Amino acid sequence: MNKLKLLYIKLKQNKWINKYTITLVIFAIIIIFFDSNSLIDRYKAYREKQELKKEIENYEEKIRKDQEFLDAIQSDTEALEKFAREEYKMKGENEDVYIIKE
Repeated sequence: MNKLKLLYIKLKQNKWINKYTITLVIFAIIIIFFDSNSLIDRYKAYREKQELKKEIENYEEKIRKDQEFLDAIQSDTEALEKFAREEYKMKGENEDVYIIKE
């Protein structure tokens, strides 16, 4: 009991440590670490949001390239034939297709 009294007296002598300061420190610790909306969780959510934005940009770029390719194939028959020959190994009349594997 004497140790607690001595600790209380020492804390009482320091003008910065009082019940309001202790309450504020405890509140800050709870908000930063233990709350369901803690700052740590918010930071993780912010980083995940940034990663998802980058992923959206990548997919939008991919969609744009595929749309350009689709427009090119639909408007140009030579590009369509080239695509069919390369991807689906199709051939025209009186043609032979040789597939060479490297």
